[in-house]
Amino acid sequence: MAGRFCQECGAPNEAIARYCARCGSELRAGVPPVTPPTSFPAPGPYAPYPAPMAPPAPVPSPLYTPYPYPPMYGPAYPYAGPYGGYPNYSVIERQKQVDRTKTGLLLLAVGFLIGWVPLIGAIGGLLAFIGAIMVILGRKAFGTRHATFVIVALVVYIASFVILVIFIAWFAIAGYQASIQRDPRPLLSVFWPFIGGVVAASAIGALAQVLFVHEIEKPIGRYLLYGALIAAVAAPIAAVLLLMPALNALLDGIADGTITNPNDPRLAALDGFQTTLTLVSAVPSVLFGVAYFLVWQRIDRREIPADAAALAVPAPSPYPQVAPAVYAPPPSPPTGPPPDAPPP
Repeated sequence: MAGRFCQECGAPNEAIARYCARCGSELRAGVPPVTPPTSFPAPGPYAPYPAPMAPPAPVPSPLYTPYPYPPMYGPAYPYAGPYGGYPNYSVIERQKQVDRTKTGLLLLAVGFLIGWVPLIGAIGGLLAFIGAIMVILGRKAFGTRHATFVIVALVVYIASFVILVIFIAWFAIAGYQASIQRDPRPLLSVFWPFIGGVVAASAIGALAQVLFVHEIEKPIGRYLLYGALIAAVAAPIAAVLLLMPALNALLDGIADGTITNPNDPRLAALDGFQTTLTLVSAVPSVLFGVAYFLVWQRIDRREIPADAAALAVPAPSPYPQVAPAVYAPPPSPPTGPPPDAPPP
């Protein structure tokens, strides 16, 4: 049984021990053992919780929205074009069509102005062909009515081209038969129908050229188109009436046997009359060239399309605009003691 307790750690020791068996301290008589306290001091006043710091305000982003709003995704590569923001492909495509029409009209104007020249007429025809294709591709930028007129003009021009090819082929076949038979008589039944077909095809083609740009012309340009159409019909007819007596004299010589050789030099007038018709087409060609150039100027000055100002308006974003989330501050903590705290 323990005889004494250590005054340092309170461990029991033998009565005759001089040092504590637990901590090694010297045992002194008359020192009571250390006992744990049986009560605690009353708690002081309750300290309030520190107010939490408010989270930083979120930075709005067009590409990210915090939960619970759905994320908003933009294009992988932002568009850096003249209209800003997200790309509006309908506006871009429309501008391409305007540029095509503008370039095509310039090529057509040059083609008309040089197409009637014998030595460079082929170059003018090629330029006019390329320009017509570009105007057809860009027709939708100038409204439904213009686009419809362009398609109608294309159909009419194809019809005139088919008529011209048919009559030229007919006359060429007759000339080939005359050279094979060594008799110019096959030309008698072909020549005047051939001239009539060429004049008719020329008039139909001129009508197509009027319809091609009619809806985007100014009044003065339309007057030039109408004048070119009248000239395209009247000039060949006037040339035919002027040269008809000489041509009929050649045909009468073939019919009565005065001209029997298909290679007779006098028959060169029959073959060269088509060249004469090409030369008299200079007047309508020049008028058409000036009229088409006026349309090109209107587009270059941004007078047309009528709503060309819409091209400069930034397109609205195709992505929904979601308001950024706002963090609500947490409720204020209580400032009094906890409800289950013991009374002091």
